[in-house]
Amino acid sequence: MARYWPQLRALLILLHLVAITLMALPAPVGSERADTYEVQEVKDQLEQLSSALERVGISASPAEIAETLISTSGRFLQARRAVLKPFRPYYRWAGTRQGYRMFSGVSHYGNRLHIEIEEGDAWRTIYLAHSEEDWRWGTFNHELSRSLLYRYVEPRYRKRWKAIARWAAREAGRDFPSATRVRVSWRHAPIQTPAQSRAGTWPDARSRTTRTIRIDR
Repeated sequence: MARYWPQLRALLILLHLVAITLMALPAPVGSERADTYEVQEVKDQLEQLSSALERVGISASPAEIAETLISTSGRFLQARRAVLKPFRPYYRWAGTRQGYRMFSGVSHYGNRLHIEIEEGDAWRTIYLAHSEEDWRWGTFNHELSRSLLYRYVEPRYRKRWKAIARWAAREAGRDFPSATRVRVSWRHAPIQTPAQSRAGTWPDARSRTTRTIRIDR
């Protein structure tokens, strides 16, 4: 056994490297779903890609590109699952699963959580991400909270977004006795340019998925 150990060790190392490399292959989960391409940012990117292809003589509408991506992503994910299946027991034994996927796309827009309270006839901001209005900052800026909130912008998480809004209204009602209503929304805007970041200014934003809740006392 000792005689063949160097060769056996090399084989085990090779199998480990193969298993880890295969697990590291990108898994564009979500790209195979039609609802992914209903998001406005994705539509904008498809328009840009269609225009870029048109300039080099390739005619493809945004809808055709989306259809191709859905089909291709679905086949790729199916093949990836089949390739990884024999290694699943090893991943569990060695603890080498990839728990956090890489992003399958880049958005040029950002969303900032915005919470306001109504006092009398006026609305006042009590929390706006990345600003001086920092009510419950520790809660909203915890790494787990930010991971969840990032997803709640999407329409498929509407029920959970409503639950977050109700919770914010309940907590704001306790902390601000004069508040009568709470308004929770996302401030949707292009990401800052380097110049805007240095100057501390933000692009024009619009509110989306706004929830206004009356505080019951």
